[in-house]
Amino acid sequence: MMTFAELVAILEPTGFPWTYHHWDTPPPPPYGVYLSVRDNPFFADNRTYTFSAGIRLEVYSLERDTSLDDKVRAALDAAEIPYDTDYTFLESEGLYESIFEIEV
Repeated sequence: MMTFAELVAILEPTGFPWTYHHWDTPPPPPYGVYLSVRDNPFFADNRTYTFSAGIRLEVYSLERDTSLDDKVRAALDAAEIPYDTDYTFLESEGLYESIFEIEV
């Protein structure tokens, strides 16, 4: 299973900072957050044989900027990590959010 340090190294080429779960004091956007959202077990022979971790990558920006998404896609593609994406606007924060869900 991939460590968070390995994941951050994969995301480093995006050029913006990443932290686990939340920023105590967020840097100026764009920035990213990664968090573990679930374990996906694989059962065999009456036990949990192995599992993968469901990770959500969240990218925050002041404007909808698809070039930021492209940087995350490129980093994940280079590491051969498949992903699902979703997008939203967080009105209370005044930020756009791009969400990438992966399993590692």
